[in-house]
Amino acid sequence: MRFMEIYQGEKPVAREVDDALAEACARTRQNLRIGDDGVRPTAVVDVPFAYGTLSLQTSKAGGFSEEDVVLVGEFARVISLGYARFLDFQALEARNLELQREGAVANVRSHVQSMKRAEDFDDVLSMVSGALSEVGLDFETCGIDVLDDPPRNPRWPTSRSTAFIMRPIRSSRQAR
Repeated sequence: MRFMEIYQGEKPVAREVDDALAEACARTRQNLRIGDDGVRPTAVVDVPFAYGTLSLQTSKAGGFSEEDVVLVGEFARVISLGYARFLDFQALEARNLELQREGAVANVRSHVQSMKRAEDFDDVLSMVSGALSEVGLDFETCGIDVLDDPPRNPRWPTSRSTAFIMRPIRSSRQAR
């Protein structure tokens, strides 16, 4: 039986291991980088839950008993609850990050909108740098590159810790 058949069947499946299943088990162990102890499994039990299956292998003679399968089923139900909580936390963390980012942008926007003179723009770089750090963006430098109109000469970024803005200057061609 394949994974999707077991999952969609919604019932535990315990079975003896044939050569094909033994090879599949060995590939899975290899893909997961689980050491190969050279012991071939004799039985496998797969118990579906809302998000996947709980799968166990044994090399014990006789495989899994009905009691074993029932116990694995109880664990699968608990795993299902745990995975649902995991997904809830993932969604909450993503939403919190989104809100934090929106707040950081709003703070910089508010500062820009409250500027009263040209010199107030000098604080923008430090605000942007601080806001990007607060939301967890990993960077070494932060700068604002200001370009002239033609010939569009770039002025290069400053360090993260320095709130310095290079202002456009006339190129030598424009000065003629």
